[in-house]
Amino acid sequence: MPNGSSTPRLPKLLDRVRCACRRLHYSIHTEKAYVRWVKRYVRFHDTRHPNTLAARHVRTFLTHLAVDKQLAASTQNQALNALVFLYDRVLEIEMGAIGDITPSQRPKRLPVGCIRAALQVRWMRWRIRIHPPTLPSPGVATA
Repeated sequence: MPNGSSTPRLPKLLDRVRCACRRLHYSIHTEKAYVRWVKRYVRFHDTRHPNTLAARHVRTFLTHLAVDKQLAASTQNQALNALVFLYDRVLEIEMGAIGDITPSQRPKRLPVGCIRAALQVRWMRWRIRIHPPTLPSPGVATA
């Protein structure tokens, strides 16, 4: 040991997250995503260890994602799942109720029928501009 200490060091936080994901047979993609969310969470709180943070800090982080970063609701849910996993399965700390989280705004969608009709009108205008209808020349017989 570096300082002559005989007490073994605990694995680092991110290594503990990786080990917990592997122990529970999570996908490698889930593992990587959870590690990234834990990193962002720790950096957001000025590199404070999650042991020292409470449910209100989780709420603040998730609200920041929705309001300041304007991330999608599914992304916010993924971050929430990663943090619940961190506290429940890795740190084994009862986080308690997180409280009201400001949800991400769902995008406003236009009805598909209106979009399709508008595209058909544009297509017809474009075709007429590129290939204008030809009229028969005067004096030419048409069959």
